[in-house]
Amino acid sequence: MTIVRGKPRDYISAPPSAEKIGLVIEIADSTLATDRRIRLQVYAAAKIAPYWIINLNERQIEVYIEPFDRDGMSSYRAYRVYTDADAIPFVLDGGEIAQIPVADLLP
Repeated sequence: MTIVRGKPRDYISAPPSAEKIGLVIEIADSTLATDRRIRLQVYAAAKIAPYWIINLNERQIEVYIEPFDRDGMSSYRAYRVYTDADAIPFVLDGGEIAQIPVADLLP
């Protein structure tokens, strides 16, 4: 799932650029290893933050922020794991938009 800045009609002729993406969420069970390695590197290289992984197996959400590149490898400087007792601050353009309860996002 992706939250994109703008209106749907802004992207009729082309997909949104990385700067327009406010949040990417991957929902993972069998794809967890891919989401943590390959997709994480792709999103970090594009400077997309935050990147959330809803980890269904462990009933938690991993939030990655501050993408960076070093020696040709892309990753995130910081991440935090939220459990079903937590609420995740959703920050967009430097301002907190909402507190999202993790329990509301897990089955």
